[in-house]
Amino acid sequence: MRKPEKVTKSEIFLLCATFAFVLLVLILHLNSRGAEKQGGYTVRTQQEQEAQQPDPIDLNTADEEALQRLPGIGPALAERIVADRAANGPFASVEELTRVSGIGEKTVEDIRPYVTVSGTAPQDKGEEAAREDSGS
Repeated sequence: MRKPEKVTKSEIFLLCATFAFVLLVLILHLNSRGAEKQGGYTVRTQQEQEAQQPDPIDLNTADEEALQRLPGIGPALAERIVADRAANGPFASVEELTRVSGIGEKTVEDIRPYVTVSGTAPQDKGEEAAREDSGS
């Protein structure tokens, strides 16, 4: 009769690591199934998302704290926006934000749905093109 071989420390470690991995996968799987049953995954249409957006922030009246709620605008950019507005006057359009150091076209496009200028509604590209075509 053959004598059983001794189990090494590395084999024990691999066995424990495999067990922990399988346990983790099982927990994650059960957790995701529970979320599905409870309606944890919600798909919203674009209209629903727009309806839930807060009122737009007016670039000509917002303080630094309000500006920091915009995506991509931190304390430094908010301070520069307020300083630029004080030095150069109010913004005539959202695009004029590019006159502030550190704000480019990408940032303007990212915050466009959340901002307005002097009480006008947020503008999308379709409205701008219609106005340009009509000569307004």
